[in-house]
Amino acid sequence: MAPHRGRATRAAGFTYVGVLIAIALAGLALAGTGRVWSTVAQREREAELLFVGDQYRRAIASYFDASPGAKEYPRSLAELLEDRRQPITRRHLRRLYADPMAPEAPWGLVRIGDRIQGVYSSSTAVPIKRAGFGPNDAAFASAASYRDWRFVAQPAGSARPDQAAPAASAVEGAEFPGLGGAPREPTTLARPEPAPAPDACDDSRARDVAVCAQLPLDRAGERARCMAAASQRFAICRRSGERAMPPLVAPKAER
Repeated sequence: MAPHRGRATRAAGFTYVGVLIAIALAGLALAGTGRVWSTVAQREREAELLFVGDQYRRAIASYFDASPGAKEYPRSLAELLEDRRQPITRRHLRRLYADPMAPEAPWGLVRIGDRIQGVYSSSTAVPIKRAGFGPNDAAFASAASYRDWRFVAQPAGSARPDQAAPAASAVEGAEFPGLGGAPREPTTLARPEPAPAPDACDDSRARDVAVCAQLPLDRAGERARCMAAASQRFAICRRSGERAMPPLVAPKAER
């Protein structure tokens, strides 16, 4: 009986060790899955921040350009919803969006005196995105945190941050040909591009983002699919000639 009891004890010990190994492997798998979903959710919030920040930037630029007298920026973000400076109230922004990276915190404000020229996130988290930014956001590639993603308005007729002034040597000899050897053609400075006005595709995407934002944060997978669908619909809208898309329907809860 003793040998059989010893073999049973060793078998039980091996089974116990096997269970511990299985639990450890399952824990590692779950931790890896959690990190993947966390990264996916952060990338989606980054995309939402770029879109929302640009909406504020466009709205502030629109408010500035619509000034009936001297050009001025808004004193508060609420003025973007109801601009009462003219007989007919004008809306430059569909609604006041929350900061996707810090929904409970207020936006940081880029001010000129008591006026608002731009917004930025209050989050100090390190961005994942490091490339593929648009011309107005090129400086974001070297940002240390989301606080450095500054969405500053560029009204029509103002130079973009990435448009450097021409070097002096580029025009030497044009005004005084004798100083530069052979005469050169006068240099014509490029006229800054006006800030693009909101269009039907922007409006459609704003509605889509609002639908996705209503999904709870604990449903990261559904939020990710919703934001991906919004981006795809925006691209289709642009290719189809600026025609608004039908409203987006939020994905159903996973079972």
